[in-house]
Amino acid sequence: MFLTQLGAWDYHAFTLINNMAGQYAILDWLMKGLSRYSPEILVAFLVYLWFKGRAGTADQRDHRTFVILAIAGTVFALAIGQVIGTLWFRPRPFTVHLVNMLLPHGADASFPSHHALAAFAITTAAWFYDKRTGIVFGIFAILVGISRPFVGAHYPLDITGGAFIGIAAMTVVYKGRVILMKPAAFIVRIYEKIEFTIPGLRALHW
Repeated sequence: MFLTQLGAWDYHAFTLINNMAGQYAILDWLMKGLSRYSPEILVAFLVYLWFKGRAGTADQRDHRTFVILAIAGTVFALAIGQVIGTLWFRPRPFTVHLVNMLLPHGADASFPSHHALAAFAITTAAWFYDKRTGIVFGIFAILVGISRPFVGAHYPLDITGGAFIGIAAMTVVYKGRVILMKPAAFIVRIYEKIEFTIPGLRALHW
């Protein structure tokens, strides 16, 4: 009974969001952009941090260690999401309902949303790194989450589940970072040795 009511609520919330699609061109453009390019935006943020600071300084090593931990936590979250999607296949909303489909998408498992997993995992990492950065990325992650039902790709509970897993996975990685610090530092040192032999890489700092 509860699951039936939950499913009904989820579909109702989906229709409220998805029915806004096609009403305003600027909103469609924004939601499609967030939905399509959020992974690239998250990667760009990590790349920016990787090259931030003066080469070889302690600050830059801290940035790079953070990037490695953020990637580890995100991969962990995505792996959990993949296992869940394999064990329990929830159909995408567009495969069972008539929806406003703004972006093409494969009919793979709907739960959990991998976009939400990644966005909220990186947001959690950013929060541990710097609270102001975390707030900015939190707003970004929420907008990404809204964009997925908007374009017809996910139900709201797919987003909620993905957000929870992303936050939990990154928190576990952060709390257990003592185990990962030595491997992360090793990776940073190896990269620095490579970097100082290639002039083009040394130039990529700000």
